[in-house]
Amino acid sequence: MSEFTGFNGLIGIYDIDDFTATEWETVVGLCNKMAQSEGVAQQLTAGNTRADVIGDTPELQRISSALEEAIGHYLVANFPVVLHPDTELDLARVGSWFSVYRKGESQATHTHDADLSALIYFDTVEEDHGGLTIFTNPVNPHLPVGSGLMQKGLRVHLPVEAVKGRIVVFPSYLEHGCSTYEGPGLRRVLAADFTAQ
Repeated sequence: MSEFTGFNGLIGIYDIDDFTATEWETVVGLCNKMAQSEGVAQQLTAGNTRADVIGDTPELQRISSALEEAIGHYLVANFPVVLHPDTELDLARVGSWFSVYRKGESQATHTHDADLSALIYFDTVEEDHGGLTIFTNPVNPHLPVGSGLMQKGLRVHLPVEAVKGRIVVFPSYLEHGCSTYEGPGLRRVLAADFTAQ
């Protein structure tokens, strides 16, 4: 769980064991294909909706289970009220996709239209190669807008390094992006959104 100023209880970080040979071959094949034709810029389907690569790829089901297990731990640790016996919580995956970064690519700060988001890294990125996931703590809507000085001064940016097998869980409203990747090869991430039914 996060112990970061401005982020306590918002970000959960978990590490899993290495991937199976079949999983790794599948990830490498799909990401290589994406990098050749699309790269990080194309994460939406033609209908401007998020695809569900997990649902479309049987070889990713164990990884899917790991993401869901991490979300379960996250909820128990941070939001026990939602797991009260009288509360019915049915989280459904509403999209999943790969983000593949080539050298010089980045991702602008954004949010997702869901309740919870989770991502898993497939590469460890060296410290001086960028490719950090950058989270920004929420803006307080009750602060006066004015010049924006107070809002900017109170905003905190949290960088999370990409580590192979690391899962990051966070509320979908939390602003996040990726700093410019300057490493060799590819920076590969699988992300998924979940919504309470």
